[in-house]
Amino acid sequence: MHNLPDALIEVTNDRLPGICEVRGLITVFSNLLQRLASSMSRGPPQEFLALSRLHSEFSHIEEKMDQWFDSIRRNEFSERDCSLELVGYVAELEHALGSITSGVDLDTAERQLGLALAFDYELDNFAASVGLARHGIMEMIQDPGKADDLTDRKRCIDSPRFADSLVQDPIADLEREIFEPVQRILNQVRAVKLNSM
Repeated sequence: MHNLPDALIEVTNDRLPGICEVRGLITVFSNLLQRLASSMSRGPPQEFLALSRLHSEFSHIEEKMDQWFDSIRRNEFSERDCSLELVGYVAELEHALGSITSGVDLDTAERQLGLALAFDYELDNFAASVGLARHGIMEMIQDPGKADDLTDRKRCIDSPRFADSLVQDPIADLEREIFEPVQRILNQVRAVKLNSM
């Protein structure tokens, strides 16, 4: 639908950072459920009983997920609303897991997998945010009115009063001062992503 991760190469959609954030939150939520299932299957009977009581406490989450799936089918899905609710659900599940488990790490494999996936999706979120900022600055520069404003600033700086800090080309300065460092950051994120795959 959003062509991830290929869409992160040239970010033009302002919804992409929010989509990456929701994807990361869904992964964290899913991993918590995997950890819960693993603790139930590997733990002693009393822990199984304690964790099974959580089912009634979290039944509203299943209903909410059904509502999200319906809204996706109707193209009415709101990433913002979903992420706000998921943050609360993640906090509830983390608290429940921490208070009920016996302290024995029965979910070590799931926890490590969750950390790796969270790191991978945080890189996507970072790349989407930085890429969108870069795209916004490029659009601003390509706007004729903004380019004229930069040229007017160059004339002001060209006055004898500012001779020591003479700016030859404001667009080239933006390229050197903003775009090149941002591009280096994006390239480093892509290199880490390639190594993590």
